[in-house]
Amino acid sequence: LRKQKRLLKKKEQKMFNNSLEIAEELERLKALEQLGQEVSLVNPEAPISAAVVN
Repeated sequence: LRKQKRLLKKKEQKMFNNSLEIAEELERLKALEQLGQEVSLVNPEAPISAAVVN
């Protein structure tokens, strides 16, 4: 039972870490989208690919 609890805690921690990484990536994507919108407002004739940051 102790081993099962330990394994469950490890699994929960891994899931939490993965969720945190996904949330951080989502925030970066939102910031990138905002930047793209700002670029298109400043220069509406700029190609869409100009707002993409690699």
